Amino acid sequence: EPHEKELRLLAHVLQHAQMGDAASVCQEVERFGREILAPAGQWLKIAGAEKADVLVEALRTAPTTGRAGICWVLEVGTYCGYSAVRMAMSRPNCHVVSIEADPACVAIARSIAAFAGLSHVVTVWTGHSQDVLPWLSMTNAATRFGALFLDQRGARFSTDLAVLEASGLLLPGAVVIADNVLKPGAPAYLWHMVYGGDYTTHIVSVKEFAMPDTEDWMSVSYYHPLHPEILRRATPPLVIRRLEWEADRIRMRAQACGIGSGVGFSEWSRFAKDMRHRLAQFDIAPIPSGAPWKR
Repeated sequence: EPHEKELRLLAHVLQHAQMGDAASVCQEVERFGREILAPAGQWLKIAGAEKADVLVEALRTAPTTGRAGICWVLEVGTYCGYSAVRMAMSRPNCHVVSIEADPACVAIARSIAAFAGLSHVVTVWTGHSQDVLPWLSMTNAATRFGALFLDQRGARFSTDLAVLEASGLLLPGAVVIADNVLKPGAPAYLWHMVYGGDYTTHIVSVKEFAMPDTEDWMSVSYYHPLHPEILRRATPPLVIRRLEWEADRIRMRAQACGIGSGVGFSEWSRFAKDMRHRLAQFDIAPIPSGAPWKR
């Protein structure tokens, strides 16, 4: 049934987490994914465990605005609200604006944020990023974001980022974090962030949340806009565009509800290993384990 997994997650959080305790809410979301879904071969797509550590650490370096020192965070891809809650509780005066295309997930995310006691600092908008971002640039001119978390379909990362760059909604020095850039992958986006000229990018290897023996990457980039006359726009080579197509194909298979056999944990692991090997040909690889990646 559509949203059966997400509705079970909400029920689990309401039953087991402590109302008003954001840390307890996040703990129960992770426990649901790890102890209830994973043994049944199901996966909860959240930036949990190691990924949450990277996300929180990156946000601590984000610039703030105004005398109050507010850290405005834009998230594209709310899902059930786990990462929005994690980000909102990561530092004082952190306000999260999140965009989600699925109305059912919007309702669940708003419920989880309210139960965590953070609805005053977490705002969830309904709509596709290609519609909401231009509207946001016209109606939210006073707000510029010090952090951006991309957690939607990887093929849209570069397009959505370009809209934000052109609209001036990103502060200089803003930190841009992207999830799942190895699995399913965002090859064109990584190419832009590594070779595009206006970002300093670190790729961090992490274990995929609640998916045994599967590697994923998160990218952490710092925005240093160049003068328009010297800005380089790197065009991805054909091989990178082929990888982008393959990533989109396996993503669609995984998201197809009740159609086909889906994508099992072992296939995801094989896919990630192959993607890593092929990206390495272009010197796109994670930093060595234990190496510092912070600004």
